[in-house]
Amino acid sequence: MNTAVHDHILVSQSHLKQMIELIRMASDVTEQLDVMCKIIEEKADQYSDIKCLAHVARCHAENWANLFDVDRESFEDQYFPKN
Repeated sequence: MNTAVHDHILVSQSHLKQMIELIRMASDVTEQLDVMCKIIEEKADQYSDIKCLAHVARCHAENWANLFDVDRESFEDQYFPKN
């Protein structure tokens, strides 16, 4: 089993791969949430509270998806470089 020491924590390669997969799933879920909120926002009445809430939720979901993608790519590049 391959291991890596980072910040004095022993982590196995399989745990890192699991973590990266969970981050990928979180990114997918937030992207789906972004799409659902966009649909709600488009179909809601122009000045309704639902439209405003959907817009705020969509912005947060988009930010989370981007953050998860950056984290996933960073971990993949750091621990599993494609040489």
